[in-house]
Amino acid sequence: MGARVPIILTSRADSAKSRLASCAVAVAYANCQTGKVKKFSLCPQ
Repeated sequence: MGARVPIILTSRADSAKSRLASCAVAVAYANCQTGKVKKFSLCPQ
């Protein structure tokens, strides 16, 4: 019951900078999940 990629839900009221930051966090998290990055604060230990 999970998505294969992170789903990003942003508000229309969010600034472009905020939306870009959300995308960056989603990419970093996806890289942790696939094992591309091992040492990152978002990656589970």
